[in-house]
Amino acid sequence: MGIKKHTQLVHISIVLSLLVLFGFSHKFYVSISQIELNREAKSLEISIRLFAHDLEEAVFRNSKEKLLLGSNKENPKAKELILAYLKSNFEIIQSEKAIAYKLLGFELENDIIWLYVEASYKQIIKDIEISNSLITDLFEDQKNIINFKDKGKTQSQICTKTKPKYSFRTGS
Repeated sequence: MGIKKHTQLVHISIVLSLLVLFGFSHKFYVSISQIELNREAKSLEISIRLFAHDLEEAVFRNSKEKLLLGSNKENPKAKELILAYLKSNFEIIQSEKAIAYKLLGFELENDIIWLYVEASYKQIIKDIEISNSLITDLFEDQKNIINFKDKGKTQSQICTKTKPKYSFRTGS
């Protein structure tokens, strides 16, 4: 390894060490939604990953109720409150009609919350539109990544406050 390459590696190591020691100076705002078309069950299997404290703040702003997720004082209506927030900020549209879905449950993993959602459909899905404005009411620069998987192929888009909707074409 040349001296120039070694010097670059040392500089990168120092920068990374300082970031770990002092934290990142700029927080990022992102959620990831995995949507998989299950043709046998005629359902969309959805998992949404986002920061728990962001979700708690968004739910509180909408409902004036605290979730207190993961604590011994967790709100007994937490699932209901999360579902109400989801329904106002996450929509699945087929043939210009919203597809109903249910929140199967959620789990905490450190400061991340996983939401498990399922939507059943009757007609074969050829095109589907996803509207994802989760947390954009809190943070202007929130990015909501959607990964839509069908027949082993994944399509991805990033929803923002100004562009919350994207269409996906299935493998029919």
